[in-house]
Amino acid sequence: AATVRAMASVTVRVNGVETVQRNLGSYTESVNAGLKKAVASALVNIKGDAKERCPVNKRPRRGYVGGRLRNSIHEEVDRSGLAGKVVAGNAEVYYAVFVERGTRKMRAQPYMGPAFEAEMPAFVKRVEKATEGP
Repeated sequence: AATVRAMASVTVRVNGVETVQRNLGSYTESVNAGLKKAVASALVNIKGDAKERCPVNKRPRRGYVGGRLRNSIHEEVDRSGLAGKVVAGNAEVYYAVFVERGTRKMRAQPYMGPAFEAEMPAFVKRVEKATEGP
């Protein structure tokens, strides 16, 4: 039997990343700390907002507990602290992407995309503040 893993994810393309990566070695420790804090804050905020937006079955069936999708949402920070992701779903909560994007038979109920979009302006400001000169 094949295992199907369908998790909701957001792919992000940020312009200027290559420049930042080239300059990372020249940034001071305080700038690197500021960038790490900006990434960590963004992940926590996106996770929290996605959990608030995530639909929960208000009328669970016998033997079913609602909120499994919401409870599966978590953040993962890269070892460097300068990258990370917010993930929804797992092997048991395989339907995360179906809820986010919809199917032929079910309307989309986006929760990850809107949470990401809502956080981006504040994240960009935190990154700009962390990298501005003295």
